[in-house]
Amino acid sequence: MAVVTLAPRGALHVGEAVGIERQRVLTYVPSDTLFAALLTAWAQLGRAEEMLAHLQGTRPPLTLTSAFPCLYTANEQGRPQATLRFYPRPMVRINASDENKAKVGKKLTRAAWISDTLFHRLCQGEDVTNACQDDFFGPGGLWLDPADASRLDDDRRDPQGNLRPLWQVDVVPRVALDRVTNASTLYHTGRVLFARQVGLWFGLRLAADGLEAPLRQALDTLADAGLGGLRSVGHGAFRWGWQEKDLPRADQTDYAVTLARYAPRDAGEITHTLRVERSAYKLVTVGGWCVDDHGHPWQRQRARLIAEGSVIGHHSQPAGWMVPVTPRKPKGWQQDATPWPFGENGRGRQVYRWGYAFLLPVAEAALPSEANHV
Repeated sequence: MAVVTLAPRGALHVGEAVGIERQRVLTYVPSDTLFAALLTAWAQLGRAEEMLAHLQGTRPPLTLTSAFPCLYTANEQGRPQATLRFYPRPMVRINASDENKAKVGKKLTRAAWISDTLFHRLCQGEDVTNACQDDFFGPGGLWLDPADASRLDDDRRDPQGNLRPLWQVDVVPRVALDRVTNASTLYHTGRVLFARQVGLWFGLRLAADGLEAPLRQALDTLADAGLGGLRSVGHGAFRWGWQEKDLPRADQTDYAVTLARYAPRDAGEITHTLRVERSAYKLVTVGGWCVDDHGHPWQRQRARLIAEGSVIGHHSQPAGWMVPVTPRKPKGWQQDATPWPFGENGRGRQVYRWGYAFLLPVAEAALPSEANHV
C-alpha cells in the first residue's frame, strides 16, 4: 500500500451542501472528490478513456481512502512525509471505564479525528481508558492516543498544556460583479487554513501493474491545478510525497471499517454489508455539478453513500462500485436542435461517482452491541 502526503501551499475549499444555497467546508477531501480530481487530471493528460477502461470491471485495480488530516515532515528528497496520521472516528464500541468516559463527557462524542495508534486500538476492541483524559482531546474534534501525544513537539500545546488547533476554518467576504450592469453582490465563502507542517494523507492499494506512473502524473498535475474549489484564486495547491506503508486487510474478518465513502452495488451486496446484525453506518447525500465538452455546467444526479468510519459486514467480493450520476435530460429537450451531450441508455459520455470501500478489519470485541444507522 502507498501513503500519499499532501502539503498544502495555501487554503483549501471543499464544499458540501447543507441546505438551500448553503454550504459548509470540509476539513478533509472525500474519496469521491479525490477520485474526480484524479480523473480530471488524467483527462487533461489525454488518459481519461484509458484509465476508465481499467476501472470499470467488477474488481477495481485500485482502491483509495479519503484524504484525512496528518502531521508531516520533509524526507531526504524534500518531499512531505506523514509522521502522524489521523483517521475518521470508527463507529465501534469504546471500551473504557465509565468513570473516565463521564469525566471527558461531550469531548468523547464530539471526537471526529482519531490518531493512528488510537484508531487501531479501537478497531481491535482494546481498553482505551488511558486515552479518556482531557489532555488527549483537542480543538477540531481531535482525540489522541497517549503514545501519539508524547510524540508532539512542545509548540503543539499552549502554555496551559492544551492542544493548539491544527487547522482553522475562515469565512472570507467576496464580491461578484455583473458583466452587463457592473452591479456588485457581496457573498461569503469558507476555507480551511492548516497550521505549520499539517496537511492531508490518503492511502492507495494497487491491484494492477502500470498504475503507479499515471497516478504520479495526475498528482503532479493536481499539485499546480489544485484540489477542491476556488482554485482560480490559488486554493488547493500542494506539494506531495509518496511512501510505501502497510495497513492490515480485512480478508479474514466478518466486519470492517471503511476509510472511503462507499456505495453498495446492488440489493445482494446491501444484504451482506449493511443488513448484518452489528453494522453501524452513517449515510451522506452528495450532489454537485459537472461540465460537458463545451464547458456548460450541469447538475449531477444525487447519490447516497456510506460515510467514512462506518462499520459494515465484510465478504469476499469487493465492496462498492462506480455510481452513474449522469445528468438527466430535461423534459422537452429539442434533440434535433441541440444533441444531448451525455448520450442515453448508458451510451455516450457518462458521469460517475467513486463508491468503492477501503476496508480495514474490526475485531469482535470492538463491534457495537447493536446496529446503529444514522
